[in-house]
Amino acid sequence: MDWNHIINTVVGSLTKKNSYAEKCSRDLRLVTDAIQQDLDNPMLNGAFTRRAGYSFANAVFADGTGNTVEAIKAIRSLYRDKPASKVIELIDNMIDIIESENNFWDTVIKTRQQTFLFNEIIPDKSVIDKILWELHEHSPSKQRKTPYRIDVLDWTNQQLRRDIYAGTYTPDESPDRFNSQTLAPYLLVFSKRNLSVEEIGLNDELNDWIHFHNVAWNEIGMASMFIALSALSKGIDHGFCACIRNAKTICKEFPNMEQKDGPLLYLGLGYRSTDKTYTCPINGTLEPVFNKNFEEQDGVPYDRKPPFQKYIGFNEYK
Repeated sequence: MDWNHIINTVVGSLTKKNSYAEKCSRDLRLVTDAIQQDLDNPMLNGAFTRRAGYSFANAVFADGTGNTVEAIKAIRSLYRDKPASKVIELIDNMIDIIESENNFWDTVIKTRQQTFLFNEIIPDKSVIDKILWELHEHSPSKQRKTPYRIDVLDWTNQQLRRDIYAGTYTPDESPDRFNSQTLAPYLLVFSKRNLSVEEIGLNDELNDWIHFHNVAWNEIGMASMFIALSALSKGIDHGFCACIRNAKTICKEFPNMEQKDGPLLYLGLGYRSTDKTYTCPINGTLEPVFNKNFEEQDGVPYDRKPPFQKYIGFNEYK
């Protein structure tokens, strides 16, 4: 289906009615992307459109849900391709969620996926600010010391973003494969934060570099997952990357960053792209989008994660 034609038609009709049309195109792109992802992944039973509905229910993207519902209903009336009945069902479920504002934890965790490629839609900076303030106010930190730093990057410094991407190559691939999730509209760069004498206080163990390193890594793990789930609740996808080959040099581009180890983790934020290829900014070549969640073994999807019982135990030591 030509989603762009539908979006343009809906936007054109709403432009004559109210000022919402300015944001309408972006909103509808998120809706149609969610519909297409659910059509491509029928086993998820409409999870992506439900998540979009929950994000609109919280008025994250639209100036009120009335305009949003009107625009989504317009998509339903214009869709003519098969399977039309399935698309109508997905849209009706989305509208029900928007109007009822249901709890959406189940949908958030089921649609939490590692994103390797983001589309060109840029999330509102106000939403990114909200995510970071939620981290500051609500994420746990041992004795509230937060032994980590987060540098938030958009694409203002394009050379820096390309240098970051260039340092995420996989050396066992020929030619090198890069981690395309670092090309996200927003990239969060996590590093250790040197604590002052006052901040360390009575916790002398934090003067031991190895212990401090472990504590910082633990907290970076908690903080990054908090941000990922907060973003998902607002309809924003994420991609983790810890393959940082140029940490010792790239850290020099961050004057406030701890320089011994440099960046430890990248977290991209944006909206997932359904494209299967992207243009590598280093080589200018068209590259396939990597997906390592499942591998094919004899034509059967194989989950690389170990069985539940292999790493989770309950009262095994009596």
